[in-house]
Amino acid sequence: MKTQLSGELMIAEDEVKSNLTKIVVSFWLFAVLILTSSYTASLSSMLTVQQLRPTATNVEDLIRSGTSIGYMGDLTSTDKQGIDKSRLKAYYSKEEFNDALSRGSSHGGVSAIIAETPYLKAFLSKYCNNYTMIGPVYKTNGFGFAFSKGSPLVNDISREMTRLSGDIENLFYKSMDECSNNSTVAVKERLAVGSFSGLFLITGLTSAVALLLYISQVMYKQTKASPPLHEPSLR
Repeated sequence: MKTQLSGELMIAEDEVKSNLTKIVVSFWLFAVLILTSSYTASLSSMLTVQQLRPTATNVEDLIRSGTSIGYMGDLTSTDKQGIDKSRLKAYYSKEEFNDALSRGSSHGGVSAIIAETPYLKAFLSKYCNNYTMIGPVYKTNGFGFAFSKGSPLVNDISREMTRLSGDIENLFYKSMDECSNNSTVAVKERLAVGSFSGLFLITGLTSAVALLLYISQVMYKQTKASPPLHEPSLR
């Protein structure tokens, strides 16, 4: 095996003698190096994204993890889940949600946020590329409106609440569609053959120029080495 490898290396070294050949080989080796590095980085990124999975799928997992948990609103819903208040942190805006989740529980943030579905949907409409909503939906008492019997406002309020709920749902799904489109664009922007068009163009032009120079040298040597043709003299 060692003798065969040494022989192959010697043959390759003997073959690469011309300066033009060395230039072409150098360019192609550089291209292969770039392609290998780019492919490795892209593959690692794809595998990392595929392996990203939530560490908790419900409140029980969060309780067992011992990490900090964020919430929006009063402590009524969190008290019912049996979460220690010392681990709870209150937040009141989408920006605060994003900052806390991005820092994580180990850096002063939280590992998850418990909030009512409309708040989470509004948050995901802006940050859907970074976070997801998982786990079961826990029922609460919710909100109510009190009217006197026979009040003419009952029908109007019911109708407007239904319309408002539909508008909120449509706004959420519209935002999620836009977010999905952005994710699709990001997927399409992954490495392809066209991403290396400039590299292939430079390497191909270098090889073509080297080939033309080699052919010119060969033709020049053949012309120089061929004997001159003497015309017959007249007597």
